[in-house]
Amino acid sequence: MKKRIIALLLLLALALTACTSAPKDTEDDKRVSEATDASETEVTETTEESPEATATTEATEETLPGQTDVDLGAIDGNAYRNETLGISCSFPEDWYIYNETDLASLNKLVESGFAHEAIADIIEREETLIIFCASDPATMTSVQIAASKNTLPDAAADEAAIVRYFSPIVMQQAAESGMQPVTGGGAEADFCGQTHAVLMVSGETMGVSLYETLLYLPRGGLIYALSVTTTQESMIEECLGMFEAIQ
Repeated sequence: MKKRIIALLLLLALALTACTSAPKDTEDDKRVSEATDASETEVTETTEESPEATATTEATEETLPGQTDVDLGAIDGNAYRNETLGISCSFPEDWYIYNETDLASLNKLVESGFAHEAIADIIEREETLIIFCASDPATMTSVQIAASKNTLPDAAADEAAIVRYFSPIVMQQAAESGMQPVTGGGAEADFCGQTHAVLMVSGETMGVSLYETLLYLPRGGLIYALSVTTTQESMIEECLGMFEAIQ
């Protein structure tokens, strides 16, 4: 049961962070735009650490070339650091930090891995790239960071506007992912010593309460989305509190 819930958390986080790309030209665009103007408010199951997996989570850091450079950040043991986002985090020893092979599987890049061309192609297609993932089997909590091309209107230039823009999309995506009923919307949360606009979503699935908080960090031509998905609401604040600003 616990493994199924953890897999579900990853699926849900992947589904919701995948909404960071702006909708294409469809009939839904008009509805989403109107809602924004009116509003002011099976993946690979890797839940247990193994010596092989731990050994491959060595320090790596890479920035991809191009107009929209993707900073993958650096993983060193259970620590993560991203200079572009200006954040770092050290996770407890009992958390599992996804290595490059795990992330490639989440991104369906098993054959090519994190080759420059493969990642650049994902961004060019305006799709979402999971660049970091950590999970805690004990509390059934997942933390992800994803990157996608910023194709939002100029009006959605700051974090609060981005939250308003994506709120109706994410709420619908959550319902389609199996959460019922879906509640939530724009809110604020402390992150790295500052108050940020966040999108909070909650609901139930398989008789279990799920809580998702999304923090959007626009950087140049990209939007990075940091998400915390958990079965314990108190873990949202705890996970966000693990991150520190790089001095």
